[in-house]
Amino acid sequence: MSKKKLTEEQIQKKKDTYEKEIVDVIINNVDICFIQEIFLCWAGCSSSTFYEYGLEKSEYIKAVLDKNRTVIKQEMRGNWKKKDAGPALQMGAYKLMGDDEERKKLSQTFIETTGPKGGPIQYSDMTTEEIDQRLKELRDKENEDV
Repeated sequence: MSKKKLTEEQIQKKKDTYEKEIVDVIINNVDICFIQEIFLCWAGCSSSTFYEYGLEKSEYIKAVLDKNRTVIKQEMRGNWKKKDAGPALQMGAYKLMGDDEERKKLSQTFIETTGPKGGPIQYSDMTTEEIDQRLKELRDKENEDV
């Protein structure tokens, strides 16, 4: 028995259906904050199907996940204000869910690393000697700060 090849229109319709169903699952479960968690709460499609349809690129899915993370962060900040709250675990969770700027502010040690042109380091564009030199510079800087 051979499988029928889907048309572009059928593929798009299926993708749209998956996207809508996934968004509904995320909205109805505020505890879903990351793509991997979708598959723990919903068996409507496998993770391989999710990635096959490019749903990880869906701005709608990303926005709903971001909203869930924001709601949880707001709750955590509210809990920190309570006298009996133990913030150690909450801080760890907040660091997981926070954006880069929030993690930098919460971090006790943060080292900004940049490439030769001020942007992110692209190690694939560097020679072994350049990588060794950059690592030495970072170690020296870290030792100066101690």
